[in-house]
Amino acid sequence: MTEQTASPNTATVAILVPKTHSGFFSAVSLKSYLQTLGISEVQVIEARPCQLKLAKIPDNVTDLYVAGLGIKNCPLSGMENFFVANQSKIKLWVDSHPEGKPLEMLKGNNIYLHASSKKAPSCPAILQRKFGEVIRPEWIAAANHLENGFAHPSSDLAHRFENLTKLANGRLEEAKELFAQNLLTGTPSLNEIETYLGS
Repeated sequence: MTEQTASPNTATVAILVPKTHSGFFSAVSLKSYLQTLGISEVQVIEARPCQLKLAKIPDNVTDLYVAGLGIKNCPLSGMENFFVANQSKIKLWVDSHPEGKPLEMLKGNNIYLHASSKKAPSCPAILQRKFGEVIRPEWIAAANHLENGFAHPSSDLAHRFENLTKLANGRLEEAKELFAQNLLTGTPSLNEIETYLGS
């Protein structure tokens, strides 16, 4: 089984998400939306929450889609500096945290999608409200569970994803890419991925 990913050096479109399990489902949701625009070559960049200043956006990236990085207690200056440095590239910024209110400065550009966690508990939930059925309900359920397992206690897909990442044994990025391929295209199957990672 081989990875079928675009070279990071050639992708001009990038998705920036938190390095979390729910961030994975935000990335899958954004990839699905971008496919409706005819964009299949996408680089996924992960950043730790509150460390936007460390996120490196390659020079060749012209379009940047950000999800889930407006976090409570993060230094506002870091967010503002990141926004100023990448303003011409940012096409969409999605945030399900009520603490994301400081990012209201993005609203003037019509690129900021925001909702309280009560209205939309995760970024995929917000994206589904905006872009419709291209964001699948099971992705939303998984992201909701991973954001707040107490309020959203059950998601088979989230548990399957967590189990696959445990099987990764140092191959986490490959496991996530294979899982994303399964969600977006149906192949390889989850059983095939589990067998491959377990070998």
